[in-house]
Amino acid sequence: MEHWGDKVEIYLRGIEEMRRCGPNLMSEISDVLNSAIDRAAVNAHLVGRDCAEDIAKERIKIFFCFS
Repeated sequence: MEHWGDKVEIYLRGIEEMRRCGPNLMSEISDVLNSAIDRAAVNAHLVGRDCAEDIAKERIKIFFCFS
């Protein structure tokens, strides 16, 4: 992540339409995003960024928008 440690907000729109595609699609998308955030936190820690993994992950918020 370019700005690791900064506040990041991710908005996913059209969740109602995604839900129609499959009952588990929203949880799969959530799992993929959480996995990517975890891997980015570990990578940032390994390359010596000045923000701890747990603190950096707390600054990332994901919002599922239904309309």
